[in-house]
Amino acid sequence: MSARDKIRKFLEENIGKKVTTEQIARIAEIRDYQRRIRELRNDEGMQILSYRDRQDLKPNEYILVTLKRLPRFSHKIDKAQRARIIERN
Repeated sequence: MSARDKIRKFLEENIGKKVTTEQIARIAEIRDYQRRIRELRNDEGMQILSYRDRQDLKPNEYILVTLKRLPRFSHKIDKAQRARIIERN
């Protein structure tokens, strides 16, 4: 099971509860868990909040507020848009 899968499972098991960065790092068995949190938010639409989102959370805490996923936004750029960007730069 990947670190991302472990973090997803842990958060889903603790929905609505504050979890700490120490718990996440221990569960994931990696140091770079922040990247996996971003992937779960951005790629999978998980509603994982931090102290930047809620005042009752400390800098080392996260909370999964619901199992409902937000829609994923495409990161793809069509060929015409890419050409305009390259020409602009």
